[in-house]
Amino acid sequence: MSEIVIRESRFPKNVSNEHKEVILAADYPVLRTLEKEKLIEAIAVIYNKAKTLTGQTKESPEIFEEAVKVLVDYIQSGKYGNLTTKQHEISITKGAMGEYGEFHGINAKTIHTWITSFYKAQMKFRKIQSEYNQKRRLEEQQEETSKYFKENAETLMLSRLRDEYERLAKNPDHLIWDYNGSFYFYLLSKEKINEPHERLEHFQDLAMRKMKEGFRHDLTTANSIMRTTIKGWLSNFDETMQGKPVMNARYQQITNEFILRDYLSGCIELGLEFEEVIE
Repeated sequence: MSEIVIRESRFPKNVSNEHKEVILAADYPVLRTLEKEKLIEAIAVIYNKAKTLTGQTKESPEIFEEAVKVLVDYIQSGKYGNLTTKQHEISITKGAMGEYGEFHGINAKTIHTWITSFYKAQMKFRKIQSEYNQKRRLEEQQEETSKYFKENAETLMLSRLRDEYERLAKNPDHLIWDYNGSFYFYLLSKEKINEPHERLEHFQDLAMRKMKEGFRHDLTTANSIMRTTIKGWLSNFDETMQGKPVMNARYQQITNEFILRDYLSGCIELGLEFEEVIE
C-alpha cells in the first residue's frame, strides 16, 4: 500500500511527527480483514523486522512458526480489534527499540506485549486528535451554515417578512421585529417606502414616545444615580440624543419600524397578497 498522504490541516498545530504517524496509522488496512495467506505474510515480514532490529536472527523455525500462528489466531479472533498493518509495524518497531520496556527474546508473548503497549501509548494522541476533530467539524458546520444563510439571505428574509405580514393581518396589535432593519431597507430598495417619508415627523414623534416609555420603565429598577441620569434624558429628549450614536441608532430603528408597520397595515387594508406587497 502506498504511504498515506499527510495533510497538515488534518492535525492540530505543533503536534509531533509521532502524533501524526500514530493517527495516520489507523488509515491503513485492518489486519483481521486480510485473507489468511496475506495475513501470515504480513505478520512474518514484521516479525522478521523485529528480529533484525534486535539482532536476534538465530531462532528455530518452530518458534517462528508458532509465534506467527498464535498472532494470526489472535488477530482473526478480533482480540486486537481493528489493528492495522501500520499500527502493527509501529508497535513492533518501538518495542524492538526498547520503548515498551525490557524483553527476553522475540516471541508471541513479547509481540503481544508490544501491541498492547502501543494501544495504551497511542491513547494520548487519539484524545488530542479527537478533540481537534470535533472542533473542526463544528467549525465546518458553522461555515456551511453561514454560507447557506449568505447564499439564501434574501429568500430567508422574505420568508420571515411573509410570516410577519400574515401575523399582522390576523392581529393588528402584532409587534413587528425588524432585525437590522432588513425588512425596511428591502422595501426601501423596491421603492415601496419613500425616503424621506411624507409622514416622517409623525413617526419620529411616535419613536420618541416609545423611547421615553422605555426610559420610564427603566426608572423602576434603576439605582439612585441612574435615576437622576434617566430623568435628565426624559426632560430634554433632543439634547439626550446629541453625541449618543447608540441611542440615535435605536431611535432611527424604531422610527423605521413604525414606517414599516404603517406600510404593511395599509397593504392589509387593501387586501393585497404578500407577492403584491414586495413586488
